[in-house]
Amino acid sequence: MNQCFIKNMRDMAQGTVELRLGDTPPQLVYGFIRQNIQPGPSVSLKCVASGNPTPNIKWTLDGYPLPLNER
Repeated sequence: MNQCFIKNMRDMAQGTVELRLGDTPPQLVYGFIRQNIQPGPSVSLKCVASGNPTPNIKWTLDGYPLPLNER
């Protein structure tokens, strides 16, 4: 609950507001295009999502989680 009080020499006023943050479904903000690459050179993929609560991004390959490493 937030309140605002204002006054001068003769009068006073007050306002209140309640800000409710509700659930926001996850939304893909930035993804990548499907492409075929040849083995050898490294590749970098970026994925950005928004939502409330903050969504978790998990990387998988053929349904299996990718290991966390520099590759």
